[in-house]
Amino acid sequence: MTFLQNAVFTGRQDDLIELGGYLLYSHDERGVVVSGMGGLGKSQLAVEFCYRYGRFFRGVHWIQANLDIQAEIAENGLAMGLPYWPDKLPEQVQATLKVWQGEGGQRLIVLDNAEDLQVLQNWLPKLQSARLLITSRRESWPIDMGLNVKKLEVLARRQCIELLCKLAARLKEMPDEQLDNLANFLGDLPLALDLAGRYLADRPELPVEGYLAELEAGSALEHTSLRDWAGHSPTGHLTSLAATFALSWERLTEGDELAKQLFKIGGYCAPNIPIPRQILAKAMGTDVPDHELDRALRKLTSLGLMDSSEGSRRMHSLLAEFARLQDQDSDESVLPDLAEAMVEITTEAIESGLPENMKPLHEHLDFVARSAEESNLQSSGALWNNLGVNLKDLADYEGAKRILEKALKIDEKAYGPDHPNVARDVNNIGLVLQAQGDLQEARKRFERALKIGEKAYGPDHPNVAAMANNLGTVLQYQGDLKEARKCYERAYPSPKITNMVWPFYQYLDHPTNKSTFGSRKLFGQPSFRC
Repeated sequence: MTFLQNAVFTGRQDDLIELGGYLLYSHDERGVVVSGMGGLGKSQLAVEFCYRYGRFFRGVHWIQANLDIQAEIAENGLAMGLPYWPDKLPEQVQATLKVWQGEGGQRLIVLDNAEDLQVLQNWLPKLQSARLLITSRRESWPIDMGLNVKKLEVLARRQCIELLCKLAARLKEMPDEQLDNLANFLGDLPLALDLAGRYLADRPELPVEGYLAELEAGSALEHTSLRDWAGHSPTGHLTSLAATFALSWERLTEGDELAKQLFKIGGYCAPNIPIPRQILAKAMGTDVPDHELDRALRKLTSLGLMDSSEGSRRMHSLLAEFARLQDQDSDESVLPDLAEAMVEITTEAIESGLPENMKPLHEHLDFVARSAEESNLQSSGALWNNLGVNLKDLADYEGAKRILEKALKIDEKAYGPDHPNVARDVNNIGLVLQAQGDLQEARKRFERALKIGEKAYGPDHPNVAAMANNLGTVLQYQGDLKEARKCYERAYPSPKITNMVWPFYQYLDHPTNKSTFGSRKLFGQPSFRC
């Protein structure tokens, strides 16, 4: 072994036992791949396994698979002190492999950082007599290679706190809540926790809350603790999170433009939450065939840039931040197209009237809306509006009112006080106030929305009819039946159409906001009480 056993290794007991089952007792397959994004501690897990289980093998041999494998094998042979050692590299490799294939029990060979599938496939036949423990960012492996694939996850929260306390003893006196908040911000990623723990150990006067405030104040990946503070790595790997992620990012070539775009889109979605395929597809546009989209997504998972376990795709919070940094450094951001796509997708989901259609989109809508507002995109108003309507449908009236007021403020600034988008926001605030029983304020909102609608659409437009209906409902609840009847008769001038529903479309015929059209739910389903 070229590495010492890590004295602060924490957790992973179940993972180690599972690896032992694969490598000691399951002889129908050649070995196991420990896969996952950079920073999960795959190499550290392999080191710990060697120290705990190495005595059960004839020998343990470590190969850096991202380097020259021939030279790595020869170095192992030299360390074994083989007799009659040849002078040339090919003969050295053959001499080492011959001993490894000999009798006396199986050997354990660790292939660390095995990212090139073709290189590995060329070497596997020569190593088939040994048990293989492979670490890789690649999740998907060809079934014909006969390898078990173990997806490594982040640490459990209890283990995160334990690791921090091992690295900085003073943290044992800290309330668990503070350490829990720090671990949560770092997404329970082992490398991030290791770097944070070392930083806090080196700065004994810095409180945990102060450190967390520093991380939250700007880009966490650019903070010195996660970039260039630590000068030591137990496995000799990079001690910069951004540099660790960049190893995968830089493997995307000029021909992987679609994958690059998808990666950056994923960075603006809610971290650690499954990203619906429709978001990625819609943001890329209609010109991308499904098979090309799948090819690009497979490329991302093969590089550890996107997690596709359990049939869904998601991104770690720190990896998502790295993706946003790449987007901000590019000539053209993916955010405007993603924002427009989210408006359209969530509009359709709300319009369906089925809460389950909106459920997988809710968290992503929140994150995209935040980014769109920070970038001063006009579509942020529509995004916040849709989120507010969704909160209203979930009976979170206070949350809905707060979000819709934000949407109104953005749209008034972007379009002016008499724009149809402003009417949409005002109307939806009225619906929330009505649901809360504040009929007087709801009436004011509906009257303002109706006034804007009449000016924008004319007196006989279906949108105006819907606004008149909503105003009539509030007037009816207030007991002003005469005025309520006038509004209803205006909304439904003919007794022959009493069963017709007039959906309040978002400025359907306006050329500047096509992506937000077509949702009756954005203004609320009209009530037909007379």
